[in-house]
Amino acid sequence: MNKPILTIAVLLPVFCLFFTGCAKEMPPVQYYRIEMDISGLKTAIRPVYESLKVTVRGADNSIYYTNEQYGKNAFKFSRWSQSPNEMLKNKIINAIQKSGLATHVLSPASHGTAQYLLEIEIEDLSMHIQQDKTGEGILIISASLLETRHSRVVKSGSLRCSSPALEVNPQTAVNAINNASNTCTQKLVEWLQE
Repeated sequence: MNKPILTIAVLLPVFCLFFTGCAKEMPPVQYYRIEMDISGLKTAIRPVYESLKVTVRGADNSIYYTNEQYGKNAFKFSRWSQSPNEMLKNKIINAIQKSGLATHVLSPASHGTAQYLLEIEIEDLSMHIQQDKTGEGILIISASLLETRHSRVVKSGSLRCSSPALEVNPQTAVNAINNASNTCTQKLVEWLQE
């Protein structure tokens, strides 16, 4: 057998073992949730709506940060445990039910028809990094309330809610975003009561 071929045949498995041992292990992905509990809701004296269906769209499962230098990026190895659309929708439905604002609150999966449709579009769900290296959890939503019988927009508006964070990392980003989502949910319930 040719000496160079024999050398390659002997050294190839050694190199393969060496390079496999040097490969970096990837850290596990951390999953986070939007909290469902909400306190401080104003309770309606009587229901304003007979039935209300809630839809939310506009976000994906990445947890984002935004800064002036790099724009919008995702925190590596950090994800929402399920779609933020779904979690925020459940939070809003829960808040409307607790407030007594509507007799019946339906999700988009329901086959039932509702008197009103509340459409929510998530414009921003991220941590904004400030120049002093602190952060701010931001939730910006646009909301439209439609009367379903005539497909008529009753009212529409936009809400911007924020909460400070002293550090910049996925955990503090999620905590700040959760605080911002609490504020936005409360404001949304008040907006529906007007």
